[in-house]
Amino acid sequence: MTNPLYRNVSFFPRVTNPDNPTNGPFFQIVTSQKLVAKYGSLIEQIRRTSDKGKRASLKINLPCFTPSGTFSHRSEKDLLAHSGLLQFDIDPKENPTLNAETARTWKEQISHLQQVAYCALSASGTGVWGVVAIANPAQHQSHFEALKSDFSGWGIVLDEKCGSVAHPRYWSYDPEAYFNPQAVIYAKEKTSHQNNYAPRQKTQHSGTNNTKVEAILAQIDAAGKDITDGYAAWFSIGCALANEFGEKGRDYFHRASQYHPAYHNEETDKQFSSCLRMGASRITLGSFFEIARRHGLEYKADLSGPSVNVIADAPPPITCLSNLTVLPPGFRQERFQDRNSGQYFEVLLNPSGYPATWNLPDAQAAGLAQLIRKTPEITQLIGRFDLQLEGLEKLTEESEHAWEKSKARAKKIKNGQ
Repeated sequence: MTNPLYRNVSFFPRVTNPDNPTNGPFFQIVTSQKLVAKYGSLIEQIRRTSDKGKRASLKINLPCFTPSGTFSHRSEKDLLAHSGLLQFDIDPKENPTLNAETARTWKEQISHLQQVAYCALSASGTGVWGVVAIANPAQHQSHFEALKSDFSGWGIVLDEKCGSVAHPRYWSYDPEAYFNPQAVIYAKEKTSHQNNYAPRQKTQHSGTNNTKVEAILAQIDAAGKDITDGYAAWFSIGCALANEFGEKGRDYFHRASQYHPAYHNEETDKQFSSCLRMGASRITLGSFFEIARRHGLEYKADLSGPSVNVIADAPPPITCLSNLTVLPPGFRQERFQDRNSGQYFEVLLNPSGYPATWNLPDAQAAGLAQLIRKTPEITQLIGRFDLQLEGLEKLTEESEHAWEKSKARAKKIKNGQ
């Protein structure tokens, strides 16, 4: 697979001039020693400046580039070719605990996400930015909405402007930037409904059923999941909420409907009004819970108060907002789902890709590491414990045998045999 960081992007001498760019590989731009020599002192001056207004006036003197593609003119309509890269930008403005002291920790933690291809400090040194390689460049905005939702699940707010394919990035240099040319392609998509659905002012409901519905809706929001697949399900959800809550269920219905690809505010209002008039009394709130359950969403009570289940598509928590010790190089925390119980759990994986707590003999560890390098999907089986010990031993034995044969063959070649 071609290294996504070598794809071409457009470079502009000033952010104030959107014309006549030069094109070059993303990697070359972010690592250019010529640019370091020319603008390195300015970057240091910006990072020493505490006044935000002064920093902004200094940054105007930096060049910029468009990580998501090449352009004849820096505007969405003048895109020549998408780079396949989607940038994300994390600023203190939306994330108050992010600053010059915490930014390096945030960067380090974000770099553990397997989809992140590049991650670095911003020009000011108080923010973090990076790129992921996306599966479908034609769906740039949909990929960004999904990525924004994922980061939101980790308590991080992304800059909305990165949803534009033409959004420029001030050039900056981070000698400790993270590069991962083998990053997993980001394939998730999510449609933005900001132009269609404006959430009503939340009504403070009370009662067990309200708590349960709110819990399900919170899971739907976190996962960006559509449970209204098909008119029959949509109709049942509308009638169930109308029968239980009357007019107060209208906002619930919008929240449950908004992730359908064809969602429209007026049509949803019209459907709910019809459900109110029809009074299909045999459709109860149990139908709503059953439809949600079929999509993996359930309410479970907690002695300390209302809570929601972990969602199948929700991202694992990221620790950059905490004071947890930074993981050693190569180690990563992964979340897996137990196939039998459905419960989620986290496992610390070592650089070889299997649980760090496993104390394997050297030969078995080497064989397993080689096997994982050849077939990375095995880590999923090991992490989920679907691969029983007997199967693991058989796989590692086969791998060790292949390993020894390979070494013997190499030795013969070296000796001219």
